[in-house]
Amino acid sequence: MTWSCSTCLKMLVKSNISELRSQTQNQACILERQIFDFLGYQWAPILANFFHIIIVILGLFGTIQCRTRYITGYATWLVLWVSWNVFIICFYLEAGDLSKVRHDVIIVIC
Repeated sequence: MTWSCSTCLKMLVKSNISELRSQTQNQACILERQIFDFLGYQWAPILANFFHIIIVILGLFGTIQCRTRYITGYATWLVLWVSWNVFIICFYLEAGDLSKVRHDVIIVIC
């Protein structure tokens, strides 16, 4: 097999493309990791808010188009969303037995 400049150039281009693809994937993974590390535990509420926005858009679309499936889905989601927010508010205000501080009681019977 004889090696020509065009063959070497083609091999070089193929190897550079695969290296570039590999580097791009690594950079994307690093960026994703940095974003999730920066957000910490805030990624779940952000995703929930995004999901809520999508459901609201579908609910409005269902209302305008008079589609009962979208309207009932939105109504169900709205009940769950409001219930969750009421729970979070009560938790942070420590209403009732909801408390962030745990009180352990040790009963000693002699």
